[in-house]
Amino acid sequence: MDWEKCFFEVDLSQVQSPDVDPNWQISHSYSRQQINGWTRQLGEIQRLAVERGYSYEDFQRMRSSQIPEERKLGETHHKFYDHGSRGNNHDNVDLTWNGTVYQVGNNGRHRVYSAQEMGLRRMPAEVAVNRESMWQRKREGHSSNLMHPEDRVDFSRSQTPLQRQPTRATSALTQSAPTRTDPSEKVRTPSRRIRR
Repeated sequence: MDWEKCFFEVDLSQVQSPDVDPNWQISHSYSRQQINGWTRQLGEIQRLAVERGYSYEDFQRMRSSQIPEERKLGETHHKFYDHGSRGNNHDNVDLTWNGTVYQVGNNGRHRVYSAQEMGLRRMPAEVAVNRESMWQRKREGHSSNLMHPEDRVDFSRSQTPLQRQPTRATSALTQSAPTRTDPSEKVRTPSRRIRR
């Protein structure tokens, strides 16, 4: 059987829960606290994309920000959304479609576990699927402006002209941000700076 790989956001409810010791503390030299921190930041990245229109390019700029919180978000975006075909990040979540559910491959078991535990709805992953099922997986997967532009182009090619539909928006990626009850309360979110 011929297998192909594609990078897109998968619905975490379709990912088989990984076999992970619920009391784990270390995974590949990363602590549970670090991985859970990345997962919380992934939720914030997705929220900023939905609510404020942040894109791949915005988070790439944040990687060189002088503001530590912005730089952390930029680095976390890089960990999840930049995958190995274009650079030095070979640590993406690796899933395989078995015809019914996604299964975690060689990489990402603890990140998927953390994301499912925290209630995230989607996660970017490199998906291996047999050639016959690739078109359907891409059609049911989710493309977003958080992905590298080349990945978005590749994703749109998966839809034939006769059946072309708009790619599903990234709304409902995460739960809505909590509303403030006190209008004087400040919410700290990264500033959106666009260099020209």
